[in-house]
Amino acid sequence: GACRIINFNIPATSVIELQTPLRDIETTVTINGIAGSNLITIEGQGTGIGFNVNKNQFEANNLILTQWDVGVSLNAERALIETIDVNQSNTAYTINGDYNEVYGSCVNCDIESNTSATTAAGIVVNGSNNALGSILFPNRVIRTESPGIEVVSGIENEILYNELIKNGEGIIHTSNGN
Repeated sequence: GACRIINFNIPATSVIELQTPLRDIETTVTINGIAGSNLITIEGQGTGIGFNVNKNQFEANNLILTQWDVGVSLNAERALIETIDVNQSNTAYTINGDYNEVYGSCVNCDIESNTSATTAAGIVVNGSNNALGSILFPNRVIRTESPGIEVVSGIENEILYNELIKNGEGIIHTSNGN
């Protein structure tokens, strides 16, 4: 059978430099990084998608994705993302499925060490009933060229307690998004 849980057991602050993009996630899996202030970084080459999730009930936590075209693309339902920071990527998150949750994550949190870093788009939502941020675990979106959070389509998305800092715009609703 397929692996259902991946636990990283390498030193914190390690950088995994990938020469090719990761495969799409086509099975239910949990990816556990190492909790704390020094997260493991998975570094792309500026192309591809860090986590391209096409299966329901994906979970990931405590990692940094950097230098991707899209950091995380949630194309299925009921994913739980906790403390997945996305830096130096064209788009940090695309949420195309329903009932997904993203908490305690950050876009461009490496700004202090890389003051020229920007992201074209922060979090782009194309689904319904998704939850972004909570009072205990807000998301931070820093220095995006376009909105920090853009709701393109979908209904009943909960966008609560997110910190939006130095973005082209804060939260916008385009097309039929609400």
